[in-house]
Amino acid sequence: MDDWIVVAEQGGDPFILQISTGKILFAFHGAGKWTPKEMFPDVFTMAAGLAAVGKAYNEIGDAGYDDDCNETPEFTALKVQRLSEVLGDRGAAERYFKEMLG
Repeated sequence: MDDWIVVAEQGGDPFILQISTGKILFAFHGAGKWTPKEMFPDVFTMAAGLAAVGKAYNEIGDAGYDDDCNETPEFTALKVQRLSEVLGDRGAAERYFKEMLG
């Protein structure tokens, strides 16, 4: 789209600023046709949300992953909690991580 700008990425998956609305969209790369979904209402909420997830990682450290490098349920719960503090909505935080996991 002409009004999309990639403002961040995670593993090659873009966070897209839709200029016409100010919303942040997310899409998986390599999926063929892009059908991005709204992830954040604006770039400021995205920045705060990603910082909250980073805070969760700093809190839990290596204990957030098991011996096979899989994320532990405790880490997932902590990330949801920290993001819900930013969004003010636990359901929205849970949907965010569901979208990120595909």
